[in-house]
Amino acid sequence: MSTYSFNQSWYYILPEISLLFFIILGLIIVGMANFQPQATIIEKKKKITPIIVWISLYGLFFTLIIMYLLSSNLNNGKVCFNSHIIVDMYSTILKFGLVITMFILLISSFWYIAGHTRPLMEFPVLLLLTTFCLFVLLSAYDLIVMFVAIIAFSLNIYVLLLTDFMNKSSREASVKYYYLSTLSSGLIIGGILIAYLVFHTTNFLNITWIIHNWYLNDDLKSHAILLTIMLYFMITGFLFKLSAFPGHFWTPEVYDGAPHPITAIFILPIKIATFGIFLRLLSYVFHELHFLWSFILIISSGMSMIVGALLALVEFRIKRFIAYSSINQMGFMLIGIIAGTFEALRASLIFLFIYILMNLGIFILFLNTRDEKTNRSLTYITDLKNFAAQNHLVTVPFVVILFSMAGIPPLAGFFGKFYLLLHAFEEQQYLLVIIGLVTSLISAYYYLRLIKLMWFDTPENIETNPLIQINFITFFTNHLEQILYLVEGLLVSFIIWQSFFFPILNLITYSCVMPLSNIPL
Repeated sequence: MSTYSFNQSWYYILPEISLLFFIILGLIIVGMANFQPQATIIEKKKKITPIIVWISLYGLFFTLIIMYLLSSNLNNGKVCFNSHIIVDMYSTILKFGLVITMFILLISSFWYIAGHTRPLMEFPVLLLLTTFCLFVLLSAYDLIVMFVAIIAFSLNIYVLLLTDFMNKSSREASVKYYYLSTLSSGLIIGGILIAYLVFHTTNFLNITWIIHNWYLNDDLKSHAILLTIMLYFMITGFLFKLSAFPGHFWTPEVYDGAPHPITAIFILPIKIATFGIFLRLLSYVFHELHFLWSFILIISSGMSMIVGALLALVEFRIKRFIAYSSINQMGFMLIGIIAGTFEALRASLIFLFIYILMNLGIFILFLNTRDEKTNRSLTYITDLKNFAAQNHLVTVPFVVILFSMAGIPPLAGFFGKFYLLLHAFEEQQYLLVIIGLVTSLISAYYYLRLIKLMWFDTPENIETNPLIQINFITFFTNHLEQILYLVEGLLVSFIIWQSFFFPILNLITYSCVMPLSNIPL
């Protein structure tokens, strides 16, 4: 096997070091706050909690600046820590998306943190720690590092799910996610064990070269059984993390029982990082084993689109509805991996970024919309009745987001689905194309149903109905409205700015499928 000399500098992991610094700073403040007399500790913690939130926000912002400064020198991938970590344009751009979404979600969660019955000093620190773990996951260049990062962020989520531990549904969600996440992690580590037995290494580069040599020498058939078991174990474990069929069944239960900000963390940052490493595994490390793993992804993609679309039709709880919608969208994202071409992988990344925009807008509204009399968040879809009459300024961008999710042209959601189905058709994946078209029609119905509720339906007794409107109490909300309008503008004008976006997508797609430019695959 050929050997290469790589840049081993720690300079490129400065964003992770920055996050660690602010995590340690937050933990020190939390620790100092606990060394107070019992009579004053609760009041003291409530005063310190906003400070820790601001420290976390500054930490995310500072990390974003560091990544921007480093991104100009990442045309070629850089590896460090004995080739266990890689920093390239692919991982860096996804980290940009991850930090921005985490920043906005933390701002959106401020009223939840401030209004909680107990001080939540640890909450923003755990969000920073989760971000750090997801950074490591995106930069993983070794199966063991990848697995450790998955376990690390999962441990944070177990704790965050118990933020409302007095709530029975929150405890149930935590227990369900704990057991089922352990099962999926067991499948992944089982696949890694088989990979080590077959390849005698867990490094991405080494595994890629071994598979490439076997492919050239026609030796893949002699290892087909073990390779198939390995791939099915690992892929099934990842499908659970991605909330795709057959690992989707936990999603509505856990999303519904989880605290609202944690549901947003599941939908956005965790999906970004998990899908990012999953795409790298299948498009780079195991790309030449496409004939072994494509079948399970075809089943998963088709069934995810069907299950998500059909069950969302009959769902009336908002968070469960969002869960089924995300399952359907994940089915679309998998289409690009199945097709396997450069253009199809790029289409998956296009859909991922559009997915981030749409769901970010949804959660900005969801996390900052509540009943002003009872302080209750939106729970049922019927709570949206008469929403437009009470919230003129935010309803229009909400409608644009829903139209985009439904795939109405010329919005960004239409192009996201169009590119994926087009490349699937070119690769003769006709069944997935048909399923995608039919489920898009079904999803258009239930998204349009929400618009009908907001604009044309009124509660039975509007005099006694609680006034549900966007929260104007906190300082942050004005900025969130501007972000909401920015999301609306990006979704509407996608046909214009996509010409500027495609060169970046070409670069990061190339970085994903060939992260180190001196490897001639």
